[in-house]
Amino acid sequence: MPETVPGNLKLFSKTIHKFVLTGGPCAGKTSSLARVSNFLRTRGFRVFLVPEAATMIFQGGWSVDDLGKEANRVAFQTALCKTQIGLEDTFYQLAEMCDEPAVLICDRGCMDGSAYIAPGEWDQMLTNIGQSNVDLRDGRYNAILHLVTAADGKEEFYTTVNNVTRTETPEMACEIDLKLRKAWVGHSNHHVIDNSTLFEEKMERVVNTVAKLVGLPSSAKRFAKFLVKPSNTPLKLPVDVTVQEFMVEKVYIKAQNPTDDTIHFARKRHPMYSPEMNVYGITTVTTHEDGTKLETKRIIKRSDYKWLIETQRDPTRVIVRQRRVCFLMAAEQRYYEIHEYLEPDIHPETKQGTTILHVQLVADQPSAIPSFIDVLKEVTDDPKYSAQFLSTIRVAGLDE
Repeated sequence: MPETVPGNLKLFSKTIHKFVLTGGPCAGKTSSLARVSNFLRTRGFRVFLVPEAATMIFQGGWSVDDLGKEANRVAFQTALCKTQIGLEDTFYQLAEMCDEPAVLICDRGCMDGSAYIAPGEWDQMLTNIGQSNVDLRDGRYNAILHLVTAADGKEEFYTTVNNVTRTETPEMACEIDLKLRKAWVGHSNHHVIDNSTLFEEKMERVVNTVAKLVGLPSSAKRFAKFLVKPSNTPLKLPVDVTVQEFMVEKVYIKAQNPTDDTIHFARKRHPMYSPEMNVYGITTVTTHEDGTKLETKRIIKRSDYKWLIETQRDPTRVIVRQRRVCFLMAAEQRYYEIHEYLEPDIHPETKQGTTILHVQLVADQPSAIPSFIDVLKEVTDDPKYSAQFLSTIRVAGLDE
């Protein structure tokens, strides 16, 4: 079912979700694809499964024995990434022809290739195709679902017999899995599905996550939120932590109906030190009668973003600007984000700046707060620490 949009946002009423399903060897991807496809189709979605380009190429005659030379590895990844992009773009064009809301599920995504070659080789591949990590990671997919290999946490179920192209030992599988998780760190919608439950419950978590992403009812919660204690010194993360930093700008769209419980905001995001590498999106947040919120995101063009902020911006709200630090704690299999609000820079209650730690929830396990971050209190369900609330604050001297 397409989400509700205001009349002047009909430009964005066509719903096409594009997700990556990735993970280490023997993680449950094949089972997840079947479960998710059936779940979505029975609820009125047109589902397109974009096949894994690497499997197609290996089954077609290419061999790992051909990857001994650096030149061959770079050439293979170049061809592989071009093939992946071509497949995705083809299926997206087909999805645009459908009347139903559509979901593209990509069996692996373009960034996965970086886990299989050296950083210098990957950089050469990017040069060959004229793309950047931001283009391939942030600009192509609405969400990333990473299923952790069974070799990490459920070793007794790790096997290679159900995939003729799988040759990795459990140790190699864990190493590849971690590299794949690191490859996607920084994506704005990155979900890690670990092995803290039985396999059936793992599949349910995948389906619940997808349900929430497409705007269907789901009991899944993604993050717990904590207010970080103000400090005069910059936060220092351990040297072994994989980190990506971004600047984010949120512009709230004016409502057409005062009684509407749906919020829309446009989003611009770029790496901290590359302001020219922007990715644009629009997010819809719907609040239901029971208080639950459903959030859907989609990538839009720069011209669409420009049109939104010039003609559809809510004049009663300020533009929200954040510095985001995204990082992965491999030992805990958790993903974290730190949102430091630059504008508005003063919270009306604390009279100080606002920094929020977002902790990925793992099944029924308690939230794990990194030892190097000092938090004051949990604010998961406190609306006064949301961007939506802070956008209503009129900052002294600021005439937006």
